Amino acid sequence: MRKGQADAIFKIIDLMEETRPARQVLYKIGIPSAIIKPINQWTKDECDAADKAVRAFDILGMLQKQGFVPDSFFKEFYAVSAYRCWQICMPFVAEARQTRMQPTLHLAFENAAKKALSERPDAPIPMQSSAASSR
Repeated sequence: MRKGQADAIFKIIDLMEETRPARQVLYKIGIPSAIIKPINQWTKDECDAADKAVRAFDILGMLQKQGFVPDSFFKEFYAVSAYRCWQICMPFVAEARQTRMQPTLHLAFENAAKKALSERPDAPIPMQSSAASSR
């Protein structure tokens, strides 16, 4: 393993640990009932948590794409979390893309989540309904 790759892995571990509380907030939005709360009902704390988690997973996805984070590391430690957070945050990201007029905003996160699904079939939250209404 190259020094740059090891440094990237340690930094992403730190970042993901820092954002663990944010991910726990997100899981409360979508996992217990398997129905994601509509975005227009999210609290400020939930939106802040989504912003933190989305940015962290975007960085993780970019580092993975650039080869600094091995696929095996991502698959073992973050694939399920990435995909589940993506399922929950899709309405948040869609709104941010529209508001900022940046259709590729957080694309690295989206791509990492898609990769996670292909590598970890246990990743999805069993969904009953997907509410993508806007605020």
